[in-house]
Amino acid sequence: MISSGEAWLEARLLRNCMVHEYVRDAAVQARALQRGHEMVPLLLNAAQATSTIVTSGHDA
Repeated sequence: MISSGEAWLEARLLRNCMVHEYVRDAAVQARALQRGHEMVPLLLNAAQATSTIVTSGHDA
């Protein structure tokens, strides 16, 4: 599903930062949004693999 635990942890930490913290620095917010955009393929692949497993009942 996800190529590494580090990638998943980074995505989780970024998500938590973006939704639970009020960022006052526009540059910090812009970097977070850019990184989030870069992670879209990782998350889409994970969602597709999960969907395949759930619907087929087999490992992807």
